Amino acid sequence: MPSVPSAKEGRKMNIC
Repeated sequence: MPSVPSAKEGRKMNIC
């Protein structure tokens, strides 16, 4: 698992 959360988590953290 990369340092960046999965797309689903990224969406929650607004990283994507």
